[in-house]
Amino acid sequence: MPRVSAENIRELLAKGGYQPLPDSPTPRREAFVMALCDAAENDHPELVRELIAEAPVAGESVEPLIAALESHHITISRLLLDHGAPINGRGGHSGETPLMAAAAAGYAVGVRMLLDCGADSSLLDGDGERDALGWAQMGGAEHNFVGGMPDDARAAYAMIIQMLQAHAGPAA
Repeated sequence: MPRVSAENIRELLAKGGYQPLPDSPTPRREAFVMALCDAAENDHPELVRELIAEAPVAGESVEPLIAALESHHITISRLLLDHGAPINGRGGHSGETPLMAAAAAGYAVGVRMLLDCGADSSLLDGDGERDALGWAQMGGAEHNFVGGMPDDARAAYAMIIQMLQAHAGPAA
């Protein structure tokens, strides 16, 4: 169930509630990207389509794609990719790629889709420390530490790790 309604996101955008940084060279685009992030996170595919139609360049940002993947929304993830979201772009707080975000979130369906679409599993995060496999391992360990890991989450992380290891090919 969405936490923020599509109507609330529309209203917030219309009333200037999404405030980019004061010195932003593209404040309108940034406001649309913020609204897209909320729409992606809260599973509003029709609103995502509306926002991209109104400001197509906003669909080219990596942040809404990361939000959709972290929230396990495959329809929105695919929609954003189809509208130019960079599959190997960097975002988040650590310069992670969408593949890293999906792997850390335990989202096996998203990881498979990204790999099938050509995501590069060998890229390192913005800190130069972890690739997507490292993010999956970190996400699984964090998930387990926070409150134990249910069997379905354990299976998802195991599947992700297996996919990423197979995608990387044999060790040199």
